[in-house]
Amino acid sequence: ALRAWEIDPGAHGLGAVDPAELAGETPVHNAQIIEEVLAGRGAPGAQAAVLLNAAAAVYVAGQSESYAAAVPQVRAALEGGVGSQALARLRAATQRYAPPPPA
Repeated sequence: ALRAWEIDPGAHGLGAVDPAELAGETPVHNAQIIEEVLAGRGAPGAQAAVLLNAAAAVYVAGQSESYAAAVPQVRAALEGGVGSQALARLRAATQRYAPPPPA
């Protein structure tokens, strides 16, 4: 059954953020933002967006008993470098299966 719900960032210890922190720029800048957030750093708005969305993914995937329980689980994972490790594995796999550059 489909169920709608709202997420209150304040209920998870997150304050108001500047919407500009969610705006993208160049691909290089956006990649830098992703790397920082996955390493547990970066602008508070970007961190909050990733944390809350990842917690939702963990919850709907059945990997946490509730959304509220998923938030600290994801926060600990990001602070522990799990995001950066996953990105490194993705990069390695991409390079391993990438077609050779044109001659």
